[in-house]
Amino acid sequence: MALRKTTLMNLAAAAVVSFCASAKADVLEINVRDFTVFAGQSLSTGQNVQITGMTGANLDVWFGNGVSVQGNVFAGGDLSAGNNTTLVGRALANDRIDLGSNVSVGRLDAGGSGSDRYVTVGSNGSIESIYASGDVSVGNNGVVAGGIYSGASASLGNNSSVAGRVQAVSDVGVGNGVGVGRVDAGRDISVSSGAVTGGLRAGDDVSIGSATVNGDVHAGDDGSLNGNGVIHGNVTYGDKFSRSKSSVVDGTVAQGTAESPDLANDGPDSFQTTLRECPTFTCGSTNLYYDSGQTVTLAPGSYGTLSVGADATLYLSAGVYDFANIWLDGSVRIIADTTGGDVVVNSYEDLGTGSGVNFSVNGTGKLVFQARNDLDIGRDSTIQADLLAFNDLRIDRDTSITGFLYATGGIWLDYGVNVMGGGSAAMVAGGQVPEPGTLAVLALGGLTMLTRLRRRATLA
Repeated sequence: MALRKTTLMNLAAAAVVSFCASAKADVLEINVRDFTVFAGQSLSTGQNVQITGMTGANLDVWFGNGVSVQGNVFAGGDLSAGNNTTLVGRALANDRIDLGSNVSVGRLDAGGSGSDRYVTVGSNGSIESIYASGDVSVGNNGVVAGGIYSGASASLGNNSSVAGRVQAVSDVGVGNGVGVGRVDAGRDISVSSGAVTGGLRAGDDVSIGSATVNGDVHAGDDGSLNGNGVIHGNVTYGDKFSRSKSSVVDGTVAQGTAESPDLANDGPDSFQTTLRECPTFTCGSTNLYYDSGQTVTLAPGSYGTLSVGADATLYLSAGVYDFANIWLDGSVRIIADTTGGDVVVNSYEDLGTGSGVNFSVNGTGKLVFQARNDLDIGRDSTIQADLLAFNDLRIDRDTSITGFLYATGGIWLDYGVNVMGGGSAAMVAGGQVPEPGTLAVLALGGLTMLTRLRRRATLA
């Protein structure tokens, strides 16, 4: 068994993701911090979400219509995608893959074992290649640039095409007007019409309609050539062979021992992960409350609750900030000066924001937000930071994020969200940071803040 290892350079120590396959397949060892988006449970998105970078979840991944992912996608459970989805890269699911119409994807892998690990692609799909331990179904007008391997049965819709070989442990069904390379099936092969460029080999029966087969045909049991079917090659059958008067066979037709179908294949890969450990830290007892419109410079340290009113600006500098809870109201701006190093903001419980917040970086370091519970970003926000939640993470609609998203629970990306990998280290415009302590801090009780925090239910 081959072993490949990838060196990763994003966040500090993180978990390891290993991709396991059949005895013939590679085992890929990938650090989880190399994902742009990763959920320890399920990942779900609304429509028209864009993600640049590798994306995955320990459980199911569900993409809405019009989603675009520029990178590989990995699902520990099922992978589902709506219509008009583009996945530029490999898509792997430990269980099933179900894609809508008009999708464009790279290689598909469904399941390491189990005959119910199927792949279904709707009409007008464009796929690089398909590997499944269960059934494979390609809809009408589908295009597969490579080959198909199924641990069960494979079916091709009308006017679809497969440039490479189709291999199925059980049956292969080919619709009308289909173009396909060589076909190998452990049981039956049925070709309605179209063209087969590499011959047919079936463990049991072969049935050919008004199709053209450019190659030899081998049927372990019975064979039939119907309508205006044409075989440019020899026919070998085990029991019986029948043909219509209008059919054509260029070569010999003989009863004998047919060649066995070639089903040797690496098969689909699968994967598993080990999640990051939740950070440990001690928050302070001083609660910080800032009114709307204030401009505040805050030094690193341990605090209690942080509550920032609408349209306020908060300047942070290199170091670690520990809070009990964090709430940022609408249109709050956070400017992190990372010229002296990374800025890390921790919340012992939740971190929530209103709409239109803006997190930016002035320097070459990173801005990182970590919540030991839920992390919730409001709509229409612009975030230049890595976001880590050790429960659930929710990004509301039309938000743009440059950074890494990670949650041990579920992740929900609402429609129109744009996530660009690469972290938060890019330079952005920003003024000079005021000196700490120039503005008053209100040290009040924490109950008011706690009632404002928005808590999200666990994503299933």
